[in-house]
Amino acid sequence: MADNVVSNENLRTRFWEAVQGRVFAFVGLDDNPDSEAPMTLIPDQPNEQSIWIFTRKQNGIAQGGPASGRFMTADQKFFALIFGELIPETDERLIDRLWSPQIAAWYEEGRADPDLCVMRFDLSDLEIWLADMSIWEKLKLIVGADISKKVEGQHGILAVE
Repeated sequence: MADNVVSNENLRTRFWEAVQGRVFAFVGLDDNPDSEAPMTLIPDQPNEQSIWIFTRKQNGIAQGGPASGRFMTADQKFFALIFGELIPETDERLIDRLWSPQIAAWYEEGRADPDLCVMRFDLSDLEIWLADMSIWEKLKLIVGADISKKVEGQHGILAVE
């Protein structure tokens, strides 16, 4: 394997590390482009197949179905497309465990808010790009030198298992 190529396992690990920061993503139903909106992705370890989204019952994604999302980390070093199925979550113990003051701020009646809707995003595939460029590569970029070999080894498409 060339030095610039990142393994699928490394990409998978980097994805779950990125999501631990509760990233914001644009998420929407595949058959309804108008449903796309920024959402907070909330992981629940050790589950590495699903992510949860707290939303409202009238939100466009609340009906569930095939969905996708995209996000990048704040440092702009990690980019991902996520694909899967949005399913209403009904496990009250899980919802209680994921609940936080940051989530509560969005619901007037807190955890008892009748408009509260929690969606489980069961992931099927991930497409990931890394932009971990060294100072040398950034300088090459500034002067227009070829960095394509570095970039192509920092991309992968993964099935979630």
